[in-house]
Amino acid sequence: MTAQPQKIENDFRERFWDISRTESFQREMDRLWSAIRSKLTDQKVKSFLVCSSSLNEGNTTVASGLAHFVAIHTGMDVLIMDAHCKGASPSDIWENDGLIPLIEEPQDPYMLTFDEYQTNVPNLRFLTFRNPKEVETTVVNYGEMETFMKLVTRRYDYIFVDAPPLLDSNVAAFLARHLDKVIFVIAASNRPIPLLRDALFRLEDSRDRILGAVINKREHPIPGYIYRLLR
Repeated sequence: MTAQPQKIENDFRERFWDISRTESFQREMDRLWSAIRSKLTDQKVKSFLVCSSSLNEGNTTVASGLAHFVAIHTGMDVLIMDAHCKGASPSDIWENDGLIPLIEEPQDPYMLTFDEYQTNVPNLRFLTFRNPKEVETTVVNYGEMETFMKLVTRRYDYIFVDAPPLLDSNVAAFLARHLDKVIFVIAASNRPIPLLRDALFRLEDSRDRILGAVINKREHPIPGYIYRLLR
């Protein structure tokens, strides 16, 4: 039984890379990035929080897929940031993908310590907090997070942050106040409307930052009331 968690992580990583190489996935990412760009009236927008109401909605797949796609197809410098803390995370996808640690700055004045890695895509880098289990208690320092985001936005053209579920943690709602836009991921086939309302309520302070929703795991036509929740 002790090998089961590692098997789940391996399965998730293998599923992501198998799916991400398909033409249909690339088309979805192309359409999604085009839709995102069409909604941006401010060209200074650089950072995107990808979040969901609960686990297994697909925000890790969306965040990692978008970061990988944008890096390859735009040539811009892109960062995928793992702030997930719970469940399958970008670390499970990227950790065995030939990550090369980058040299830290000589003086690190931040309590919020992190590691940056070079991926096998030259203009795509990966960042994870050194102790992701403690991110939830660390991010309460508003000023430090603001300084941290200024640091990474100077280094990268686009930043995609994968956050833990809104209903399980205060991290996503906190991060939403520090990033330019929020992309909300919904598993359409099995998420009750009351859960979506509760999750969106936690984003009330950042409601104007919500760019839109990715309706994931679609099995039937999407009911209009799901979209109305996001208005």
